[in-house]
Amino acid sequence: TLASWDKIQKEIGKHAGKVVVVDLWSTSCEPCKREFPHLVELQKKYASQGVTCIGVSLDYYGDETEPPESFRAEVESFLSEQGAEFQNFISTDSSDDVYAAVESFGVPIVLVYGPDGKLAKLFEDDGSYGDEGFTYHDHIEPLVAELLGDAS
Repeated sequence: TLASWDKIQKEIGKHAGKVVVVDLWSTSCEPCKREFPHLVELQKKYASQGVTCIGVSLDYYGDETEPPESFRAEVESFLSEQGAEFQNFISTDSSDDVYAAVESFGVPIVLVYGPDGKLAKLFEDDGSYGDEGFTYHDHIEPLVAELLGDAS
């Protein structure tokens, strides 16, 4: 679905009471593509426990000659290959505008919201996770499990 960051934020808000994992990624980002299958695994493992995963492609960088819809085929192909059967968006706001909104500098970015609807943690490759960056296995899944434990 093509959507503005504001519309995506409203969609995230509809899942209050659940843990929500929002993966901001791009088809040109190798670390994003390497970790994305683990988002799919997380959804399959925890959906029945109240976790919602949402993917947001930030391929659109604001160039009018390449509007957001021009990325649809490549994004849909990648999502299909990954078996990403959860909500996925292509941002209609430029990647730089979304980075500014989340106060980050570039993909990969994962936002984890607690059952209270508040941002529990923003994961970004800022150097604090070593050369490999953050991973679903080592960083995101443990937080999700902790938030689920806090909710019960």
